[in-house]
Amino acid sequence: MLALLLSFSAAAENLETVPAEISVVSINIWGLAWPIARQRGQRMRALDTLDLTAHDVVGMQEVWRGAYRRIPWRDRIHRPQSRGDSGLALTGRLPLLTEPTLIPFVASAGVERLKGKGILVSQVAVPDVGPVWIYVTHFQAGHRAGAVRAEQATELLALVEENQGPSIIIGDFNLYQRSEHDAQTEQRLAAAGMQDIALELGAPQATYVAENPYIWEGEDGERFDRIYLRSSDEIALEAVEAAVLSYEVPLSDHQPLTARIRVIRSTRQPHSDR
Repeated sequence: MLALLLSFSAAAENLETVPAEISVVSINIWGLAWPIARQRGQRMRALDTLDLTAHDVVGMQEVWRGAYRRIPWRDRIHRPQSRGDSGLALTGRLPLLTEPTLIPFVASAGVERLKGKGILVSQVAVPDVGPVWIYVTHFQAGHRAGAVRAEQATELLALVEENQGPSIIIGDFNLYQRSEHDAQTEQRLAAAGMQDIALELGAPQATYVAENPYIWEGEDGERFDRIYLRSSDEIALEAVEAAVLSYEVPLSDHQPLTARIRVIRSTRQPHSDR
Protein backbone atom coordinates (compact mmCIF):
# COMPACT_ATOMS: atom_id res chain seq x y z
CA MET A 1 0.00 0.00 0.00
CA LEU A 2 2.81 2.40 0.92
CA ALA A 3 4.59 1.71 -2.40
CA LEU A 4 1.35 2.46 -4.27
CA LEU A 5 0.92 5.79 -2.46
CA LEU A 6 4.52 6.75 -3.19
CA SER A 7 4.06 5.97 -6.89
CA PHE A 8 0.98 8.21 -7.03
CA SER A 9 2.94 10.99 -5.30
CA ALA A 10 5.81 10.72 -7.77
CA ALA A 11 3.43 10.81 -10.70
CA ALA A 12 1.83 14.00 -9.40
CA GLU A 13 5.07 15.93 -9.18
CA ASN A 14 8.23 16.58 -11.16
CA LEU A 15 11.52 17.05 -9.32
CA GLU A 16 13.51 20.07 -10.44
CA THR A 17 16.89 21.22 -9.10
CA VAL A 18 18.13 24.78 -8.75
CA PRO A 19 21.96 24.75 -8.58
CA ALA A 20 24.46 27.38 -7.50
CA GLU A 21 28.22 27.28 -7.02
CA ILE A 22 30.14 28.93 -4.20
CA SER A 23 33.83 29.21 -3.36
CA VAL A 24 34.97 28.28 0.14
CA VAL A 25 38.36 28.79 1.81
CA SER A 26 39.94 27.58 5.03
CA ILE A 27 42.87 29.79 6.04
CA ASN A 28 45.08 29.85 9.14
CA ILE A 29 46.46 33.32 9.93
CA TRP A 30 48.84 32.22 12.74
CA GLY A 31 48.49 35.59 14.40
CA LEU A 32 50.42 34.91 17.60
CA ALA A 33 52.88 37.55 18.70
CA TRP A 34 56.65 37.25 18.56
CA PRO A 35 58.53 35.23 19.82
CA ILE A 36 55.81 32.55 19.80
CA ALA A 37 55.26 32.92 16.04
CA ARG A 38 58.24 33.73 13.85
CA GLN A 39 58.51 36.74 11.52
CA ARG A 40 55.12 38.02 12.59
CA GLY A 41 55.73 41.53 11.26
CA GLN A 42 56.53 40.28 7.76
CA ARG A 43 53.57 37.93 7.75
CA MET A 44 51.14 40.57 8.99
CA ARG A 45 52.30 42.97 6.27
CA ALA A 46 51.60 40.23 3.70
CA LEU A 47 48.15 39.84 5.24
CA ASP A 48 47.45 43.53 4.51
CA THR A 49 47.54 42.83 0.78
CA LEU A 50 45.62 39.54 0.94
CA ASP A 51 42.40 39.71 -1.10
CA LEU A 52 39.72 37.33 0.10
CA THR A 53 36.83 39.25 -1.44
CA ALA A 54 36.68 36.92 -4.44
CA HIS A 55 35.49 34.05 -2.19
CA ASP A 56 31.98 33.45 -0.90
CA VAL A 57 32.80 31.87 2.46
CA VAL A 58 36.17 32.14 4.22
CA GLY A 59 36.67 30.32 7.51
CA MET A 60 39.64 31.77 9.40
CA GLN A 61 41.65 30.35 12.29
CA GLU A 62 44.26 31.94 14.57
CA VAL A 63 42.95 35.47 14.03
CA TRP A 64 43.96 36.22 17.60
CA ARG A 65 42.97 39.60 19.03
CA GLY A 66 46.38 41.16 18.51
CA ALA A 67 46.40 40.20 14.83
CA TYR A 68 42.77 41.21 14.32
CA ARG A 69 43.35 44.75 15.63
CA ARG A 70 46.03 45.48 13.06
CA ILE A 71 44.31 44.06 9.94
CA PRO A 72 43.21 47.09 7.86
CA TRP A 73 40.18 45.30 6.39
CA ARG A 74 38.95 43.93 9.73
CA ASP A 75 35.55 45.58 9.22
CA ARG A 76 34.83 42.72 6.77
CA ILE A 77 35.79 40.06 9.32
CA HIS A 78 33.12 38.64 11.61
CA ARG A 79 34.37 37.42 14.99
CA PRO A 80 32.10 35.89 17.64
CA GLN A 81 31.58 37.82 20.86
CA SER A 82 33.13 35.83 23.68
CA ARG A 83 35.33 36.15 26.74
CA GLY A 84 37.93 33.81 25.36
CA ASP A 85 40.06 34.49 22.31
CA SER A 86 39.12 31.61 20.03
CA GLY A 87 41.00 32.94 16.99
CA LEU A 88 38.04 31.93 14.82
CA ALA A 89 36.48 34.29 12.28
CA LEU A 90 34.37 34.38 9.15
CA THR A 91 34.46 36.56 6.05
CA GLY A 92 33.44 36.34 2.40
CA ARG A 93 30.92 37.70 -0.09
CA LEU A 94 27.80 35.86 1.05
CA PRO A 95 25.56 37.74 3.49
CA LEU A 96 25.22 36.35 7.00
CA LEU A 97 21.76 35.38 8.19
CA THR A 98 22.96 35.04 11.78
CA GLU A 99 25.86 36.67 13.57
CA PRO A 100 28.65 34.21 14.40
CA THR A 101 28.30 32.51 17.77
CA LEU A 102 31.12 30.70 19.56
CA ILE A 103 30.47 27.36 21.24
CA PRO A 104 33.60 26.78 23.36
CA PHE A 105 35.00 23.27 23.56
CA VAL A 106 34.39 21.42 26.80
CA ALA A 107 37.34 19.18 26.00
CA SER A 108 40.78 20.84 25.86
CA ALA A 109 44.25 20.29 27.27
CA GLY A 110 47.42 22.17 28.19
CA VAL A 111 47.90 25.81 27.27
CA GLU A 112 45.04 25.63 24.79
CA ARG A 113 42.65 25.87 27.74
CA LEU A 114 43.68 29.54 27.92
CA LYS A 115 42.67 30.33 24.35
CA GLY A 116 38.99 29.48 24.30
CA LYS A 117 38.99 27.36 21.14
CA GLY A 118 35.69 25.97 19.98
CA ILE A 119 33.21 26.10 17.10
CA LEU A 120 32.06 29.26 15.34
CA VAL A 121 28.48 28.85 14.08
CA SER A 122 26.63 31.02 11.57
CA GLN A 123 24.32 30.81 8.57
CA VAL A 124 24.83 32.32 5.11
CA ALA A 125 22.31 32.98 2.35
CA VAL A 126 23.15 31.28 -0.96
CA PRO A 127 21.36 33.20 -3.75
CA ASP A 128 18.46 31.33 -5.39
CA VAL A 129 19.01 28.36 -3.10
CA GLY A 130 18.58 29.18 0.59
CA PRO A 131 20.35 29.14 3.96
CA VAL A 132 23.40 27.00 4.65
CA TRP A 133 24.96 26.45 8.07
CA ILE A 134 28.65 27.35 8.40
CA TYR A 135 30.92 25.95 11.10
CA VAL A 136 34.52 27.05 11.61
CA THR A 137 36.62 25.13 14.10
CA HIS A 138 40.15 24.55 15.36
CA PHE A 139 40.86 21.24 17.11
CA GLN A 140 43.51 20.61 19.76
CA ALA A 141 47.08 20.61 18.42
CA GLY A 142 49.73 17.97 19.00
CA HIS A 143 50.22 14.42 17.75
CA ARG A 144 49.60 13.03 21.27
CA ALA A 145 46.26 14.82 21.68
CA GLY A 146 44.14 12.46 19.58
CA ALA A 147 41.89 11.57 22.51
CA VAL A 148 41.08 15.25 23.09
CA ARG A 149 40.35 15.75 19.39
CA ALA A 150 38.01 12.76 19.53
CA GLU A 151 35.99 14.47 22.28
CA GLN A 152 35.97 17.73 20.32
CA ALA A 153 34.67 15.85 17.28
CA THR A 154 31.83 14.53 19.44
CA GLU A 155 30.94 18.11 20.41
CA LEU A 156 31.02 19.20 16.77
CA LEU A 157 28.83 16.33 15.61
CA ALA A 158 26.27 17.00 18.35
CA LEU A 159 26.03 20.65 17.29
CA VAL A 160 25.66 19.85 13.58
CA GLU A 161 22.99 17.26 14.37
CA GLU A 162 21.11 19.70 16.63
CA ASN A 163 20.94 22.43 13.99
CA GLN A 164 20.08 20.13 11.08
CA GLY A 165 20.10 21.65 7.59
CA PRO A 166 22.88 21.69 4.96
CA SER A 167 26.26 22.37 6.53
CA ILE A 168 29.79 23.36 5.50
CA ILE A 169 32.38 22.60 8.17
CA ILE A 170 35.70 24.40 7.79
CA GLY A 171 38.82 24.36 9.86
CA ASP A 172 42.12 23.14 11.22
CA PHE A 173 41.32 19.66 12.49
CA ASN A 174 44.92 18.72 13.39
CA LEU A 175 44.26 15.09 12.47
CA TYR A 176 47.49 13.10 12.10
CA GLN A 177 47.72 10.35 9.49
CA ARG A 178 49.58 7.99 11.85
CA SER A 179 47.29 8.45 14.87
CA GLU A 180 44.88 5.62 15.68
CA HIS A 181 42.65 8.05 17.61
CA ASP A 182 42.52 10.41 14.63
CA ALA A 183 41.77 7.58 12.21
CA GLN A 184 38.79 6.63 14.37
CA THR A 185 37.69 10.28 14.46
CA GLU A 186 37.79 10.44 10.66
CA GLN A 187 35.62 7.32 10.47
CA ARG A 188 33.08 8.80 12.90
CA LEU A 189 32.83 12.04 10.92
CA ALA A 190 32.23 10.09 7.73
CA ALA A 191 29.65 7.83 9.39
CA ALA A 192 27.75 10.94 10.50
CA GLY A 193 27.36 12.05 6.88
CA MET A 194 30.21 14.56 6.77
CA GLN A 195 31.88 14.33 3.37
CA ASP A 196 35.56 15.23 3.21
CA ILE A 197 35.79 17.14 -0.08
CA ALA A 198 39.39 16.16 -0.75
CA LEU A 199 38.55 12.46 -0.45
CA GLU A 200 35.35 12.91 -2.46
CA LEU A 201 37.40 14.35 -5.32
CA GLY A 202 40.18 11.79 -4.94
CA ALA A 203 42.78 14.49 -4.31
CA PRO A 204 43.80 14.57 -0.64
CA GLN A 205 46.69 17.06 -0.53
CA ALA A 206 48.74 17.89 2.57
CA THR A 207 48.39 21.41 3.96
CA TYR A 208 51.27 21.12 6.46
CA VAL A 209 54.31 20.64 4.25
CA ALA A 210 58.11 20.79 4.41
CA GLU A 211 58.22 23.64 1.86
CA ASN A 212 56.66 25.91 4.48
CA PRO A 213 59.46 27.45 6.58
CA TYR A 214 57.34 27.64 9.73
CA ILE A 215 56.44 23.98 10.35
CA TRP A 216 57.91 22.00 13.24
CA GLU A 217 61.09 20.11 12.42
CA GLY A 218 60.40 16.45 11.70
CA GLU A 219 56.75 16.99 10.79
CA ASP A 220 55.56 16.99 7.19
CA GLY A 221 52.80 15.86 4.89
CA GLU A 222 49.84 16.27 7.24
CA ARG A 223 46.36 17.12 5.98
CA PHE A 224 45.33 19.26 8.95
CA ASP A 225 43.09 21.72 7.09
CA ARG A 226 39.82 20.35 5.78
CA ILE A 227 36.40 21.25 4.45
CA TYR A 228 33.50 18.89 5.11
CA LEU A 229 30.01 18.94 3.58
CA ARG A 230 26.77 17.61 5.03
CA SER A 231 23.70 17.68 2.82
CA SER A 232 20.06 17.82 3.90
CA ASP A 233 16.88 16.46 2.32
CA GLU A 234 16.15 19.88 0.79
CA ILE A 235 19.65 21.03 -0.19
CA ALA A 236 22.49 18.90 -1.55
CA LEU A 237 26.14 19.98 -1.31
CA GLU A 238 28.60 18.57 -3.83
CA ALA A 239 32.36 19.08 -4.12
CA VAL A 240 33.39 20.30 -7.57
CA GLU A 241 37.02 21.25 -7.09
CA ALA A 242 39.62 21.58 -4.33
CA ALA A 243 43.17 22.93 -4.19
CA VAL A 244 45.86 23.74 -1.66
CA LEU A 245 47.19 27.27 -2.11
CA SER A 246 50.66 28.66 -1.52
CA TYR A 247 51.87 32.23 -1.10
CA GLU A 248 55.26 33.81 -1.67
CA VAL A 249 55.16 34.90 1.97
CA PRO A 250 53.33 32.19 3.96
CA LEU A 251 50.90 33.59 6.51
CA SER A 252 51.31 30.64 8.86
CA ASP A 253 52.60 27.11 9.15
CA HIS A 254 49.49 25.92 7.25
CA GLN A 255 48.71 26.23 3.55
CA PRO A 256 45.19 27.53 2.78
CA LEU A 257 42.63 25.13 1.34
CA THR A 258 40.12 26.32 -1.26
CA ALA A 259 37.10 24.55 -2.73
CA ARG A 260 34.31 25.06 -5.22
CA ILE A 261 31.02 23.64 -4.02
CA ARG A 262 27.77 23.09 -5.89
CA VAL A 263 24.65 23.85 -3.84
CA ILE A 264 21.44 22.30 -5.15
CA ARG A 265 17.96 22.95 -3.80
CA SER A 266 15.20 20.52 -4.73
CA THR A 267 11.92 22.18 -5.69
CA ARG A 268 8.78 20.27 -6.56
CA GLN A 269 6.72 21.56 -9.47
CA PRO A 270 3.08 20.59 -10.22
CA HIS A 271 2.81 17.78 -12.73
CA SER A 272 1.50 18.65 -16.20
CA ASP A 273 -0.21 16.16 -18.53
CA ARG A 274 0.77 18.17 -21.60
